Amino acid sequence: MPNDPRIDAYIEKSAEFSRPILRHFRSLVHRADPLAAETIKWGMPFFAHDGTVLAMMAAFKAHAGIGIFDGTPMSGGEGMGQFGKLTHVDDLPEDGVVIAAIHAALAMK
Repeated sequence: MPNDPRIDAYIEKSAEFSRPILRHFRSLVHRADPLAAETIKWGMPFFAHDGTVLAMMAAFKAHAGIGIFDGTPMSGGEGMGQFGKLTHVDDLPEDGVVIAAIHAALAMK
């Protein structure tokens, strides 16, 4: 699926620290599901497959957050999504963990 230019714009207007996080997560979503469609919901980038939401990402002033709709709780209290407040691309879980979670979300649809 082609990239949504609104998500390109969202990433470019985000804080500099968050851009590598958002770009890397976006690439992992598409690696896990080449048919994932991009859209904007509630002002944030979302990824869906055949209309079922798989994942989302967001950038804030001091951190970024990612969420994967794989049935696990989205927040442990800090930040948005399952992985807390992300301030550097190294804060993301290993690629295989993210890809497995996206595959789990796909299996739920």
